[in-house]
Amino acid sequence: MELDEARRQAAALFEEIRPPTNRDLVEVGRREGVGLGFVEQLQAITPAGFPLPQLLHFGFTHLLQMSAYGPEEKMLWGICFDFRGATFGFEHRKFGLRALCERRNLDAPILNEIVGRARALTNVAEAYLTSGYGTAQLAAGRFTMQNLYNRLDDRYRFLRSEAEAAYSKPPPPPVTHTSNSVVCTEHDYSRPDREGGALAAAAVDAYFSRQEHLFCLSAAFTDSVPPEGTLEFLGGNWRTKARVVLDLQNSSAKTFYDRLVGVRDEWRNPLAHGGFLSGGASLYFHVSGVGALPMRLRRTPAGAVLGFALPRSSFSEIMTLFDSFDAFLKGSSLRFPVKWAESGLDLSFAPESTAAYRLAMQSESDFDALLEQVAYQQDRSANMDF
Repeated sequence: MELDEARRQAAALFEEIRPPTNRDLVEVGRREGVGLGFVEQLQAITPAGFPLPQLLHFGFTHLLQMSAYGPEEKMLWGICFDFRGATFGFEHRKFGLRALCERRNLDAPILNEIVGRARALTNVAEAYLTSGYGTAQLAAGRFTMQNLYNRLDDRYRFLRSEAEAAYSKPPPPPVTHTSNSVVCTEHDYSRPDREGGALAAAAVDAYFSRQEHLFCLSAAFTDSVPPEGTLEFLGGNWRTKARVVLDLQNSSAKTFYDRLVGVRDEWRNPLAHGGFLSGGASLYFHVSGVGALPMRLRRTPAGAVLGFALPRSSFSEIMTLFDSFDAFLKGSSLRFPVKWAESGLDLSFAPESTAAYRLAMQSESDFDALLEQVAYQQDRSANMDF
């Protein structure tokens, strides 16, 4: 959708819109919240059908070209306007979107009409933004990446801890039953290893997921990923990302990379892809007079042979590798991306932002100061302390 068409559709929805003549407005639904708890009050006064208040702001300011006010204390923005001789408004406050009107119109049919037209306006805004504008912004690096590193790390740590606990459990007591007048006793000695192995496999997968997220965040801190190639990089696989952000000219980094690739090929990939490796590597081809041989012959990964449970010895070796690699990263050229990832702060790929990140990487103190500044700004924005 072109901008002219989006503005035409928006104007058709609010063809009678005018600048506001009255700012003495009240919140719609506030009366319904009386006697309710805090959360219930918020739900009662938040108009339904606006999952992204930003779309409403864009519709009024960019499509209808109305003026907004704000930010103000606990309010990001507000818009007021006249429609058919009455004044209405919307404000994006700390606890959600608020619809406003004159007290005389709290129960008037025109109020529901205004809210309905506003919902339709967000649909027009969404259609325009997703039809080309958003793609252009992404291509120009004008986007923010949500930092999920700590969530992914928590998942990895939890699964790892559960695997270690499962491996350490003693086998369950024997089960005795009678069959054809014969008393049989069954021992399930393998249960701790089966349960531990299943959790261990999930922990390995979670670790590589966390590391890939770190590699994605690292793109904002390195010249190895040009702005025009950022989206392609983010869409690549783990191995591609690792080769770009790790300094493989460093012998230690290269050794870690090779060992991690080995773990992926041996365990993570078959576990994450239904037990199959690419190119038929998990299959067995028939040899006349001999039988079926694995496609990888002597290089058959242990994962394909042992199934979906990691043995305790392999798990311990892999966890040692993971811990060593994490420690290595904190002393490598990726120490600054690691710091940012652990901070939990979202990351902007806008050119001016990436330039600030790379400038601050000149010293630990400069980077810590940048983290503190960005954290303050993000907290201020989240709390709408303007």
